[in-house]
Amino acid sequence: MRMVYPRSFLGLLVTGLALVVAPLLIGLASSALYTDRLAVKGQRALFQAVQMTQASRRIADLLRELERSAKRYAILDERTIPEAHLALRQQLIETAQRLTDLPFDASQRPRLDRVLRIEQSVFAAMADPAVEGAALDAVNAQFAEANRLAEEIIAQSDLRIETESRAMDAIAQQAQQVLYWQAAAAAPVAILVVFVVMFVLARPIRDLDRAIGAIGAGRLTEPVQVSGPRDLERLGRRLEWLRSELLGLEQQKNRFLRHVAHELKTPLAAVRESTDLLVERFGGNLTPTQHELAAILRRNSLELQRLIEDLLLLGEAQFRRMAIERDVVALDALIDQVRDDHDLAARAKQLRFSLKLEPPSLTMLADRDKVRVILDNLISNAIKHSPVSGTIEVFAKREGDEVTIGVHDEGAGIAPDDRDRVFEPFYQGRAAGNGVVKGSGVGLSIVREYAIAHGGGASVVEDERGGARLCVKLHAGAPPRAGKA
Repeated sequence: MRMVYPRSFLGLLVTGLALVVAPLLIGLASSALYTDRLAVKGQRALFQAVQMTQASRRIADLLRELERSAKRYAILDERTIPEAHLALRQQLIETAQRLTDLPFDASQRPRLDRVLRIEQSVFAAMADPAVEGAALDAVNAQFAEANRLAEEIIAQSDLRIETESRAMDAIAQQAQQVLYWQAAAAAPVAILVVFVVMFVLARPIRDLDRAIGAIGAGRLTEPVQVSGPRDLERLGRRLEWLRSELLGLEQQKNRFLRHVAHELKTPLAAVRESTDLLVERFGGNLTPTQHELAAILRRNSLELQRLIEDLLLLGEAQFRRMAIERDVVALDALIDQVRDDHDLAARAKQLRFSLKLEPPSLTMLADRDKVRVILDNLISNAIKHSPVSGTIEVFAKREGDEVTIGVHDEGAGIAPDDRDRVFEPFYQGRAAGNGVVKGSGVGLSIVREYAIAHGGGASVVEDERGGARLCVKLHAGAPPRAGKA
């Protein structure tokens, strides 16, 4: 199933950022809403508790003032109730009504009703002309009970404040736990979303990187396929177009090289046959000078033929380096075979070979023909630059999935400035001392191409003994099990 992407990479980034931030914003909004509700509820509860306490205390104060007013009325034996007493009584009734309008505790209602009945009883006695003297004093004595009830109402109001305060603490702790749980839930969700977004972002980038790496390594037969936002898919299609163009140019170049080589080989063969006939005196005896000239012609025709063959081989190496036919290769036997091929050239310079393999029966999964060409060019290069009676060391070592193959000679070595370029096609560097490095400059470039084809590379390694030490690393797969070739 094809993954659905936004239209652009920027849209993908914005979508990913939104998905990552969304759980955090939801948690923050939920926390803010919960905290706001808690604050409103706490503020309302605290306001009502304070109002209840103030009303309770006001009732107690008004009862004391009414008691004093009633006692003064009885002592002075007044005939009309003072206006101040009536005003205090009205305030008591209003305060009691305000208290009952609050979320009043049901257990407080009988006390408040009893206080109001006592005050009503005293007021009725004061208003009755028949009640005077000792009878009025007895009625006023009821204020003691009313004051006691008022103090109980105050105590209950204070207890209500404490209860509300504890309830607020409990709610606050509950809110804190809710926030902790929200944070604990939002964090893994955000982390999961981050990983999902990273995977979605990395997939098209990884496809592009793989495609660019394949084109850079010359694996032009691998089609470029990029799935992602439209702009990245468009970039992938441009890379696919570039790959197709490069593949076409590579094919054209190789066709041109083969055509040129074919056209050159026909007249070159005629020149070689003619010079061979001259050297062998088929047309008659030659003077020493003529014989020397014929030998020069023959030698240079052979060199020209070798250059043409190297040119064809280089083109084939660059074009076919992506085509690897891996098989189990016994490296010791292959080295012996290549060394035998160069036996005449090595004996001409009285050269000795030294072979070092780790392990001694080293085998690898590789393209046998290409490994043989690598060894052939490395040994040929070493013979060409070795001094007379020198030693050529051929070595190989396995390290995990990689096999390092190298050749060391005792020649003049490679100048430091040339070490990064000796594997370039047709590059002929300078010897470390003096003189020109002989050859066409193609053999080592073929070595590098075939090393890259095996997922490795070629390099010049410094050696304290001097000379030139050329190494290639090949990805050769896991070591074969014991008992298998």
